[in-house]
Amino acid sequence: MNKVKDLAKKHKKAIIITASVAGGLLVGGVAVYLNRAKLAELINCKEIADFVATKRSELPNSDLNLLELSKNKDGFQLTDKVGGIHLLNNGEPFPVKGHARNLPAGQNASAEKIEAAIRIGIVLEENQTYVEDYIKNCA
Repeated sequence: MNKVKDLAKKHKKAIIITASVAGGLLVGGVAVYLNRAKLAELINCKEIADFVATKRSELPNSDLNLLELSKNKDGFQLTDKVGGIHLLNNGEPFPVKGHARNLPAGQNASAEKIEAAIRIGIVLEENQTYVEDYIKNCA
């Protein structure tokens, strides 16, 4: 037993360093394991950022908020979220005059929209609202 104590005293510094490193590795390993989903998400964020950066130059007139990013076996893919965005007027914005728009059954225009429509001579029917002038570049 004295031999073990003497050996431990002789190598005290090395034992403390080894124990500290092993403890640190254990704590780090547990932290990685417990946060593995978040870490995978962060790795994907970098992949996504790189993918979008390369695609951005191919879609100079597109609003990335209108596109959906998905991942398949070949990598990432950008698809049109609203189903068929087509740039109009070569992507240059242009004005659209106010007009009546049909609403889903049971929905009606607000008092403000009815008043705005009357001011310019539009009579709204049931389930319609008034859309004020706006600018657009895609449909």
